[in-house]
Amino acid sequence: MNKRGRQAHGSPGMNVELEKALRYHRSGRFEMAEPIYRNILVADPDHPDALHLLGVLAHQTGRHDIAIELIGKAIRNDPHAPQYYDNMGNACASLGRLEEAVSCYQSALRLRPDSAGALSNLANVLKSLGRLEEAVSCYERAMALEPGLAEPCNNLGNLLKALGRIGEAIDLFRKAVKLKPGYAEAHNNLGVALHDQGKADEASVSFRKALDLKPDLAEVHNNLGNLLKDQGNVMEAISSIRRALELQPGYAEACNNMGLALVDLGEIEGAVSLYARARELKPDNPGYHSNYLLGLHYSEKYDRKVLSGEAMEWGRKHGSRSGSPRPFTNTADPGRRIRVGYVSGDFRRHPVGYFIGPILACHDRDMFEVYCYANQHESDDLTRRFQSLPVHWRGIADLPDESAGALIVEDGIDILVDLSGHTARNRLLLFAEKPAPVQATWIGYSDTTGLGAIDFIIADRHVIPEEDRTLYTERPVRLPHSYLCYSPPAYAPEENGLPAQRNGHITFGSFNNIAKVSLTAIETWSKVLREVPDSRLCVKASVLDVQALKGKYLEFFAMNGIGEDRIDVAGRSPNHRELLVGYGNIDIALDTFPYAGTTTTAEALWMGVPVVTLAAGAFVGRVGGSLLSTVGLSEFVARTSDEYIAIAAALAGDRERLVGLRSTLRRKMKESPLCDGKTFTRDLEGLYRGMWRQWSGRKEDSL
Repeated sequence: MNKRGRQAHGSPGMNVELEKALRYHRSGRFEMAEPIYRNILVADPDHPDALHLLGVLAHQTGRHDIAIELIGKAIRNDPHAPQYYDNMGNACASLGRLEEAVSCYQSALRLRPDSAGALSNLANVLKSLGRLEEAVSCYERAMALEPGLAEPCNNLGNLLKALGRIGEAIDLFRKAVKLKPGYAEAHNNLGVALHDQGKADEASVSFRKALDLKPDLAEVHNNLGNLLKDQGNVMEAISSIRRALELQPGYAEACNNMGLALVDLGEIEGAVSLYARARELKPDNPGYHSNYLLGLHYSEKYDRKVLSGEAMEWGRKHGSRSGSPRPFTNTADPGRRIRVGYVSGDFRRHPVGYFIGPILACHDRDMFEVYCYANQHESDDLTRRFQSLPVHWRGIADLPDESAGALIVEDGIDILVDLSGHTARNRLLLFAEKPAPVQATWIGYSDTTGLGAIDFIIADRHVIPEEDRTLYTERPVRLPHSYLCYSPPAYAPEENGLPAQRNGHITFGSFNNIAKVSLTAIETWSKVLREVPDSRLCVKASVLDVQALKGKYLEFFAMNGIGEDRIDVAGRSPNHRELLVGYGNIDIALDTFPYAGTTTTAEALWMGVPVVTLAAGAFVGRVGGSLLSTVGLSEFVARTSDEYIAIAAALAGDRERLVGLRSTLRRKMKESPLCDGKTFTRDLEGLYRGMWRQWSGRKEDSL
């Protein structure tokens, strides 16, 4: 806030009083300054400096309407003071009167073109109005006028980050903290940008430095908590985010992040409640709404019609295109080579990476040109393997939707495929702008996106039965077997002998994400254990390293009559190979519900461990049925919990069958459509060809 008065009005005595008030004002002793300003105005009601400074004080204490009235009167009495317009702009901006604020700052700059403060203020408001390039220009002019100021560096860094120019933003944040080492907000912004780039350790240093400087910054506690959660330190993350909410109870982002952390702990209803609160606080935020929608899929309270309705509400609220339909220039030739683009933040060691890998390797390059739009900064050996394939690789993590869409149009993509849905790192708003004539969703999210701009959802008859077709905004198109194709990791160990033969008892197991382990699943598993005397159950998930969580889950089983002597609770494995080694101690895997396992089911089968699944409810509950049926094990697919218990108990009693499955299941998988990448990809390309023919005008072709 520009508080300088020109002190060119009134008597010498009055000006002495004004200086006295201004000293109090600058030191933050507002209660001492305000009476003096008012006394001056009693003597001279039109004193512009006193009016202006009293208006500044009103703004600083949240009385923005009074500030505008007082500063406006000062301007009428002296229209040539640039700082009056600057501070009037600040008061208008605080009330959301952004266009008026722009006009005020422009007036200040006409009177004093070299005012770095007015330029920075104007840039802030232009950014809020979405006039980003104009804002960049103003920040750059402010920095050129006063290169030693940290604030314009920080502000421009925030703007460039919003524009996807994250490397430049980081340079500016670093410059800001070098110019002003005690600038906690800039340290925080640097941490956010580094976190976005996947530089977790550096980001942590920046967040902790910000908290050293200002321990009560709620935003930093929230950001540090989000980072800790991503690093797997869930309990520390919750503590940090809880502190943010104590400091700022109506903090929508902290509510959302606390929800994410609670999902990691399996506290689904608490998470859903927090997502709902975040939505209530920020109803226009599509990410909070996506998390709420995803969270509902883990809950036992909602049926597939409710899930579908919520998705369609997301589409209506966030998925409407901002402009008129895009005129596509793609050649409408049904038989030509098709350009297919895949959009994902998970081209890496991640379930999506495991399932998309065979397709990227097996596409017919004579008939399909393949593009990967990677919304990620991290890379690993799987990422590098994908990049070595004959695909066009495009990094879009730093590109806003408009720029990413322009790139897709420039690449001439015919069919654009979403691999995320409402999961993390999704780019659904990019799809909402319809950058390609045909758009589909597949793999990453097991339900409708609710987005009208996505034309198709790739599925199979198991996960989307015909009677569920009306629950999807997309048109379901079905592959002949499973909608998934599994590529086992080369480092997977060989399957071993049946553990029951050396242990003398059956060991059931679940290695699923703890968020999928519902109370009903625990109740059902407990009934299985009672049906199979002397049997044991191993529940393994990374967060179960936390002793308190181990105790909580043991208590759940105790409530169902199963003592802790029959339950093994295991935490994180040091690496993925060691996790697979763990299947060497499991005889039968028990799938979760209402959200079924996907990668875990495929991995168990690959390790020779049969899986019992309950295929019911929404898409997310039917995935296990799809995988097992495709491998030829449909007899292990239950339709009710009683049938689930009966199947598990009968299988446990058939040691000969278990021994046979242990030695043959991997070969059975290799020979099944589930692991036949070439045939799967030809089937998928057939769907793509049908989609393209439909767009090209040959509507008689069926899909």
